[in-house]
Amino acid sequence: CTGVLEANLNSNVIGVAHIGWLSRDPEPNRLLKGRHAEYGRSVEDLTGVFAIQKFIQLWGNSTCGAISVDWLPCI
Repeated sequence: CTGVLEANLNSNVIGVAHIGWLSRDPEPNRLLKGRHAEYGRSVEDLTGVFAIQKFIQLWGNSTCGAISVDWLPCI
């Protein structure tokens, strides 16, 4: 089984929006001095009146159930 994570975001915004996501290894890497390996990152800061449609799809060779997502709110 191949691990897959998909996220879809649709929103209408008036004002300011910050959209960010990060894909990283949950285990620290000793070769990176205890830091987590980072595989992908996207950050967008938007201002105005607009519609947002974003689809993120991550594939990996992990086992089923090994991929998880944590949503962190921005204030």
